[in-house]
Amino acid sequence: MGLNNHVKFLGFLSDEQLAIAYQAADLTIFPSQSFEGFCLAIIESLACGTPVVCTPIGGMPEILTPFSPNLITSSISAEDIADKLTQIFLEEIPLPSRQSCRQYAVDKFDWYKIAQTVRQTILDF
Repeated sequence: MGLNNHVKFLGFLSDEQLAIAYQAADLTIFPSQSFEGFCLAIIESLACGTPVVCTPIGGMPEILTPFSPNLITSSISAEDIADKLTQIFLEEIPLPSRQSCRQYAVDKFDWYKIAQTVRQTILDF
């Protein structure tokens, strides 16, 4: 598909570099093969305005399903991940806009809103 000049593996990035990398990317891919908890990195990517593709592992689908379920692969296999990416690159699956990614992250995962929900849960207990 001619991606050699378009895909970069950056290795370790500091927190400061990570936000810049998310913002510079067109897409973030989390191809986890085994247990993945909540995966805060998905929220970080979305908050930076970058759409995410993930495998159906752990809490990752729980984050993406309400927003963009078509960006979750059908399995953890390399073939299914490649198929999903091919569909995206060929524009068979539309990517959400940067603004909608950011808005979803802010609406659902803002620390103030989470703190209020935790507070209310404790009070209700």
